[in-house]
Amino acid sequence: MDGLDLLRGLAAIVVLVMHIAGFKGGHLAVDFFFMLSGYVMARTYETRLRSGDVSSPKFMWMRVKRLWPVMAIGAVLGLNVALVAGGPSADLGVAFIFAMLLLPAGAVTPYLLNLPAWSIFYELVANAVHATWLARLSDRAMIGVLGICSALFIASFAVTGFPRILHETTITMQVAVIFRALVSYIMGVLAYRLLKDRAPFHIPVLAGCALMVGYIVLVSVVQFPLWPVPFIFVVAPIAMISGLDPNAPQRISHVLGTMSFPLYAIHFPVIALCALAGFGPGTALLASLAVAALWLIPSRPVQWKRAASAA
Repeated sequence: MDGLDLLRGLAAIVVLVMHIAGFKGGHLAVDFFFMLSGYVMARTYETRLRSGDVSSPKFMWMRVKRLWPVMAIGAVLGLNVALVAGGPSADLGVAFIFAMLLLPAGAVTPYLLNLPAWSIFYELVANAVHATWLARLSDRAMIGVLGICSALFIASFAVTGFPRILHETTITMQVAVIFRALVSYIMGVLAYRLLKDRAPFHIPVLAGCALMVGYIVLVSVVQFPLWPVPFIFVVAPIAMISGLDPNAPQRISHVLGTMSFPLYAIHFPVIALCALAGFGPGTALLASLAVAALWLIPSRPVQWKRAASAA
């Protein structure tokens, strides 16, 4: 849907700007990604998972096949950054193998070559839980699971702080992030089950965009206890409902939606390469957007063909 594509692209840009400018609230865009993934996976696959038309292994293979090529490019770019910065080492070899497998490589620096890869791993964990268990639960049982995961997420928050993966982390933090990912993902699944593609009330998608960015800016300036919680349980769901706006702009939504995943997956090593070459933040921003824009190229012949047919 156009509105969801627009929000997805905006969230990727927020993460890009966060990694260039260094503001804390940008981490919340990842929670929106988890929620959107739950919605889209429920919309696209849940009926087929329940019927057995798509098995759990087949579903996971389709997910890996969808994500792997872009993540592999990010891993290769990250490897080149690390080689230029510090030369070859056994640790780099291990990190590269695990990155190509979409897996964390250890307890301390599990995503050495491309930090945003952490969220892809946890999205796949949520996908696996969905395919093997959640898809067959009733709505009431799903709400119960959401309650348990929410309690575990808040308890983890109290112990570790906001569960997120930074350059260096711990096994405890890596476990805590599971509950963070599942809370948003399950909310996305429930949103589709309960709403389908019909918004319970109309919110213009641009208002949803403003709400999401406004809250992220707010918590980047003013830190308060449990600052991610209102975003996950209030702001992100409202923003996702706004993505069902039938009047969302089509062209810009298509562009941002197409660029969103490559931008998210590849921007981190691109920023690092720009820094190694002595370029500033502005160049890193433009370079990241330019690389992601390459994914727009394959769609153009299809668009031209459709335009010619319509003529």
